[in-house]
Amino acid sequence: MTIAIHPAGAAHVAAIDALLRAGFPRADEADLVRRLCVDGDMVLMLVAVDEDDGALAGAVAFSRMRVDAGGKAIPAVALAPVVAALAPVVPLALGDYSYSYDAPTAAELSEGVLEIGHHHGLALV
Repeated sequence: MTIAIHPAGAAHVAAIDALLRAGFPRADEADLVRRLCVDGDMVLMLVAVDEDDGALAGAVAFSRMRVDAGGKAIPAVALAPVVAALAPVVPLALGDYSYSYDAPTAAELSEGVLEIGHHHGLALV
């Protein structure tokens, strides 16, 4: 299996929604991603696509947010949710790519990156 990771496009919308609904116990994450896109708060969405069959294997969202630090609102980018259909291969591929991808994206936007996840806790980069 060869996984290609690239920015999501309109052709991925239905597959991302289905993957989010299958990957989480409730529809909250799928609804959140849709709302972030509609409201213009989605900075970047990456997809992992199996090059052999074209199936969506994973997705990661970078969305705009604010962090309160000492009473000051700081623009930031949240890295969440991350979802994969083919664990454990895809999370490693998505993680390796997203960690190398988020720093230049945040720098270009003059925003920090807040990673939210049960394995990583909270980290402001």
